Amino acid sequence: MRVAVFRWLLDGGDEEEEEFEQAGREGIEAEGSPFPTSVPQPAFLSLFRRTDPSPAVFAALSGRPDLLLPYSEAREREGEYFDRDGVRGTVLIVNYIEWIDERTAETTAGMHAGPLAAYSNRLRVSEVDGEWVVEDLGLEWIS
Repeated sequence: MRVAVFRWLLDGGDEEEEEFEQAGREGIEAEGSPFPTSVPQPAFLSLFRRTDPSPAVFAALSGRPDLLLPYSEAREREGEYFDRDGVRGTVLIVNYIEWIDERTAETTAGMHAGPLAAYSNRLRVSEVDGEWVVEDLGLEWIS
């Protein structure tokens, strides 16, 4: 189930957030970015409060083109996160899971890219035909 939530985060969440991110990308393109864009930016995966996901989570996500790293490999500087080579990344967080029944759970998940660059959504995750499906219940907070 956590894998489905991480996939949801990596894929950009819902359409409304995608429009918000597109507007941000257009602003960066117009003004120029202080960060290199030709280097893949790492996504540091975290459970709860700064706990690395299991190797099974990384194995299930291994076919993705994203540069996925455990949270423990993030180097924090002034509220931003960098890999060992100094490439700026984003922390993706899946919080505690509240089981509603054996096939349905709710959690919060979000990302933290730096000061005033973070959000968290409330999600319902349900097993449908043997696969976990994520439903966005709404934005919890944004900075």
